Amino acid sequence: MWIMQKRPFRGVMLMLLIVLFLMPGAVLAQTNKGYMGLEVDIVGAEDIQRLGLKDNRGVIVTQVAINSNAARAGIVVDDVLLYINETAISSVDEFKDIISHYSAGDKVGLTYLRNNVEHTQKFTFGRSPQMEKPKKMSLNKKQKKLIIELLETINVHNKSMGCLAIGKGKKILLNQAIGFKSLVQDKPLPADIDTKYRIASLSKIFTAVMIYQLVEEGFLALDTTLDVSFPTIPNSASITVSMLLNHTSGIFSFTQLPDYHVWSLKHNSNEDMISRINSCDPVFQPGEKYQYSNSNYLLLGYMIEILDSCSYAEALKSRITDRIGLKNTYYGAKISIGNNEVQSYLNLGYWELSSETDMSVPGGAGGIVSTAADLVVFMGALFEGRLLTKLSLKNMLDSREGRANGIFELRFGNQVYYGHTGHIDGFHTILIYHPRYRYAIAYLANGEADLKLSVIALVTGIMNHQQVNLPRYLPVMQVEDPEGYAGEYRNSELDMELLIKVEDKHLFAYPAGQGKIGLQAISKYHFECASLGVTIRFEQDRKSFSLIQGEETYLFHKGEQGSGKK
Repeated sequence: MWIMQKRPFRGVMLMLLIVLFLMPGAVLAQTNKGYMGLEVDIVGAEDIQRLGLKDNRGVIVTQVAINSNAARAGIVVDDVLLYINETAISSVDEFKDIISHYSAGDKVGLTYLRNNVEHTQKFTFGRSPQMEKPKKMSLNKKQKKLIIELLETINVHNKSMGCLAIGKGKKILLNQAIGFKSLVQDKPLPADIDTKYRIASLSKIFTAVMIYQLVEEGFLALDTTLDVSFPTIPNSASITVSMLLNHTSGIFSFTQLPDYHVWSLKHNSNEDMISRINSCDPVFQPGEKYQYSNSNYLLLGYMIEILDSCSYAEALKSRITDRIGLKNTYYGAKISIGNNEVQSYLNLGYWELSSETDMSVPGGAGGIVSTAADLVVFMGALFEGRLLTKLSLKNMLDSREGRANGIFELRFGNQVYYGHTGHIDGFHTILIYHPRYRYAIAYLANGEADLKLSVIALVTGIMNHQQVNLPRYLPVMQVEDPEGYAGEYRNSELDMELLIKVEDKHLFAYPAGQGKIGLQAISKYHFECASLGVTIRFEQDRKSFSLIQGEETYLFHKGEQGSGKK
């Protein structure tokens, strides 16, 4: 919970986000055996404001399949599902878990909210329909126009900053940037299509390609053991290159170290990083199971340096970027706005400059800088055989439960793509490729404000001729009598003070010893910071408020001891 953290707020957010910075995108789940025929999402700030809801309980219906049991039961878009058989629904994951326990023909009581009135009715689960045969993926003028409209909507409402590119082979079909590369200047500097982003774990695809090139050249084998290069790593004699590539080595991920957010901001030598990995016990025995670890690709990057007798940056240039003509892809250093590199931001109800990882740290696991356009050209070159032989590419794509070697199977709608995602500091990146239709899509973001927004899911939906609901955002609501909310509030259980201040007619919360948090007005007494999942509800006398985050609720009183947890 953010208010319980004692260290400076920016550092806290860095720790929460950066530990995930190089995590892969999850393979989307298949349909559960208990089929309702609807899609749901969290109840966000805009939903509460738009529908006049009192709180963010339940999940909101975003799509209802034609002729499904949900449609026959009269469930419609914007209904809020609250209970299934009196089991409360508090998140999308919980909703999926609940319905996974039901089969076709099971009858339940379904409680939902419509027009702020609760309704309960009997509901019967149906059978999961056969997957619709995918239509041919395309990008015509109408689809381009809709994608551009999507980006403009996101930009106007300041929900994301980044760049989207769609390509086929060497040809760029769409390339558009939104937002800013820097907000710390006297005048904000807009991003453009040549602005360069830290791509985080997308770097792993590049690292895997270079490893396979070394295998093709005979300098390495997939069954080469790690002790040849790094004998001090625990279990190194039993860990193969193949295990590093597919995350079955059992090596502890250095990003999970408790003090990572401190030392990752400073220069670290290769020896420093290896020493940190050596200090951790293995998570499991080599080959025993799968667990994503950034240490695997850090070591693969070091292996490339040893075998090529040069830096990772030089190997990247000679082996990939020069070979296929990528002009804006290279190993990163300190961010340079003058070199058209973008800074990253956290959204705390406003854009706050993120801390910056020192690029001596991520190495082959996440240290590359690139543009969206360069990335789609790279994927085209990889799948068209301009970087690896057919045999090497086939081995690289050899998948176990959607996890291949440096690349993953990612499902959007009823299509399967190859790709990767990445997070580092405030950067959020995704790169995918459809092998049949040969489209590559990249979205590189340097700031995300809408936790529900998935640009790639919407773009692929449009390109696959699916009915796509574009995000609907309402103007920010002005605070009535904002000074009436200002003051110092306290909760005794947390032994914590929370200062509420008014700046330019907007409310900000200042947790003791931390940075400020912007609060968006949802209604007269209801405020949120959606990007942090924090809700504040004032009592009508504005002498106290409830702070809600996740399943926890804490009561704060103005100028006196709070009564603690509700």
